[in-house]
This record gives sequence, C-alpha cells and structure tokens, in this order.
Amino acid sequence: MDPTSPANRIIREVRSRASWLAPLLGAVPILLVSLWLLGGADLDLFAETWRAGAPERFYDDQGQALARGELAVACEALRFEAIELDGRCHGYFGIFPALLRAALNAACADCAGHWNRLASLAAMLTTYAACLLLARHALAARPMSQARRLCWASGFAGMACLGSTEVFVAANPIVYHEAIQWGVAFTLLAFWSALRYRAAGRPLFLAVTIAALLCALNSRITIGLGASIGVFVLWAETLLARRSAAPGVDAPRLRWPVAAAALVAFSVATPFAVNLAKFGALSPPLEHHVTYRQTPLRLAVVRRGLFQLSNLPCTVGSYLSPSAIDTYPAYPWVIPAYGWTPPEPLPAGLVGDCGDADLENVEPFFAIYYGAPALVLLAVIGCLGLARAGAASARPILALCLGAGLGALPVLLFATLTYRYEHDLFPLLVLAASVGIAAVSRLAGRWRQLTLAALVVLTLAGLHINMAAVFDHFLIQPEANEHLRTLQRLLPYRW
Repeated sequence: MDPTSPANRIIREVRSRASWLAPLLGAVPILLVSLWLLGGADLDLFAETWRAGAPERFYDDQGQALARGELAVACEALRFEAIELDGRCHGYFGIFPALLRAALNAACADCAGHWNRLASLAAMLTTYAACLLLARHALAARPMSQARRLCWASGFAGMACLGSTEVFVAANPIVYHEAIQWGVAFTLLAFWSALRYRAAGRPLFLAVTIAALLCALNSRITIGLGASIGVFVLWAETLLARRSAAPGVDAPRLRWPVAAAALVAFSVATPFAVNLAKFGALSPPLEHHVTYRQTPLRLAVVRRGLFQLSNLPCTVGSYLSPSAIDTYPAYPWVIPAYGWTPPEPLPAGLVGDCGDADLENVEPFFAIYYGAPALVLLAVIGCLGLARAGAASARPILALCLGAGLGALPVLLFATLTYRYEHDLFPLLVLAASVGIAAVSRLAGRWRQLTLAALVVLTLAGLHINMAAVFDHFLIQPEANEHLRTLQRLLPYRW
C-alpha cells in the first residue's frame, strides 16, 4: 500500500491520537482499586473519614483557620497530636493540604470533613502522572514510536502505584497518609519538571518545578527538602558540566541559574517561616506535644532526640528484614510483622528496644521488598544500568537520587518503626526503576517478555500484600467505619 495514500495517512493519524489513550487505560486499574478500597461497596468517596480519637478533620479545621487569617486551631481538632503553646494548639503537619481544603470548603461550605477520600484519590492520580512522565523521560533515548513509549511509561506508572506502598497510604486516608502522599507526588513531579527544564530551558518547566517543590515542602517537609536538594544538585551539575565541556560539545545549558537557585531557596524557606509563625522556632517543639507530655517514656526519647544515627542499623535492618512478614490462616494469608523480635509481646504504640536504637513507637510492617517487589526489582536493574552508563548520562539521575535518598533519611533516623514511613523511599525507588524500565525495553524479545511477565506477577503480589496491610490496619478498630464492616462482610479475614 502506498504510504502516502489517504488511507495510510488516516491510519497514522488515528494511531497518533490513540497513543494518548494509553495513560488513560493505565489509570483504569488504579481507579478501580481505589474506588473499591476508598468507596466500599457503595463507591461513596464523599463519606466522612473517621477513626477513634484521630485528628481526621484537622486539614479542614486548619483551612478554616487560614481563611480567617489564623494558624492556631481548636485543640479538639488535633486531639492527641496537638502541640499546646500558651493555651493555643498547633499541628506539625504542613499547610498545603489545609490550603487545598480552604479552597474546596469555600466552594462547598457544607462539605467540610468529607474531602479525605477524594484528596487521597487525587494524590494517587498525581503520583501516577508523575511516574508516567519520569518513565517517558527515561525512555526518550530509545528509538521507539511515541505510542509505544507511552504504553511502556503507562505500564510502569500503573505498576509503581498498584504494586507498592502507594496502595496502603492511599487506601487509608488519614491525615498522616495524606501528608506523605502529597509530599511524594509533588517530589516526583518536581524531579520530572527539573529534568525537562534542564533539557529545554522553558520557563514553564521552571514554574512547575518551583510550584511542586512548594507543595512538597509544605506537605511533608523531609521529602520536600530532599527534593529541593536533588533539584539544586541537578542544576549545579548542569552548570559545571557545561563549563567543563570540551569545545564543540553540545552540553545542556541552564537558563537563569541565579533566579532558579533563588526560587528553590525561597521554596525551602516557606515551611520554616510557617513554623516560626506557629511556634516561634524553626521546628515544632515536641516537648509540648500532648501525647509526649502524657507518656513519660516517649517524652524521654523526644528529649534525647527523635533523630539519632544509632537508630539507623535498627530501622534499615528492620525494613529489610525477611522476618517482617507473618502468616495468617485465612485471607489475606499474610499480615505485617515486626522486623525484629521484641523482648516480650509489644502492642503498637509502646516503647521498644532494637539493639542500640532508642525507639518511642513500633507498629507492624512489611519489609520494603515485600511491599514493592516489582519496583525494587526494577530499581536494582536501574542501579546496574547506571553503574554501566557513562558518567555524563548517569549524573542527572544520580543527582536526583541523592536528593530522594536524603529526603528518606529522616525516617531511617527516626525513633519510630511503621509501615507508612517506607513510602518515603518511594521517590528513590521510582527514579532508579525508571532507568530499570528503560533497560528492560532494550532486552531481546524473549528475555523482555519473561521480565515483563515477572513484573506483572510481582506487581500483583505487591498489590495483595498492601491490601493485606490495609485490612490489618483497618480492622484493628473495625467499629470505626461502616466501610470497614463492608470489607469484613466481603472477606473472610478477621482480626
């Protein structure tokens, strides 16, 4: 058939337009799983999230306070998470989700307290989009059609979201999880836009990078700081690479470097400015935290310092421990466990000891390679690929990996073991895994098929394990939510 014929031109046009269906189709499984886990049998995403004693309306109350020009909230809004100073109560959570609630509640005043599930779904879809864009960027050097590249990138993003801890934090839309979700989502978006700004130099990508950093920093400051460091190192490496490039070599050129650095510095300053306004200090004064003041053992750990290098062997060893999984005689057959053996049965929330670590809170968890098996495998493949790549091509990703690693470091130094903290490692895994998926796409036909089949199986295994973690976490207090009773009726699992 003549390639210039009208029929062929129509076919090429349809294929080009149909390629944009891949991201939408990749989001369908995420939507189905999220709708079921968040909405229950009636698919009600607007139901109020409630958990006994937890501050699940905090972001709504903080948003209403911000709308009045105040930072303090009613102590009842924070409950056991209140930091009480001079008779006024503040939260240590970032203000981005509260600003989002303020805008939503301004549009629907009667909807306050009902946004948690929708916010969780929105954060998960943002994470999906950011993973897709990063994978598409990693695959850009591969000689393949746009449609094929989008299919690979969409499959990667779906695997990253469905077969990882993203399911666990998204399915339980409590205030702690939403902070982590938004921090991770905007960190990944900042990484992608920083890479695009490095390559294209367009002001739009600089604006997206700074906006994403602002949102990440004001959702979860530790992840946001790591993202900011990664972006800064990436752009600094770009300037140094251009200065040291040999004559005639086309090296990336960073436009407006001083303005870009100043905007990153401004972004980093914003959460500290908010803390100064709240507490009169750069960091929350946890000695005034209601729970710590009421629990002398935990307060003693806080006074010694929540972030300690001596905690690192315990936290790393625990999150990598093969024993961080336990069996159950009915569905889902596996449940979270401790990565170490306490000296006696240790209920969640009590002080524990793990070698030289000084822990103030321990909750059951899965090891990271149980919770995100496909992502971990791709990350290992990506690390091997980076080791074999030339320095010039590896440095940009390594710069961002440095930032992502630093963003996750605080939870490894922190005096708490809990499954949700493993999600802070998600940006690092996604960066390395995006290089890994590009390496898989270069494999010979049969090896590529076998690897993709293994990734599908591992993704399903990760989805099952994280759903097991959701049920385990939920059913500790099954009376707290009608949705949980629906899950209990649908499944034979009982706590």
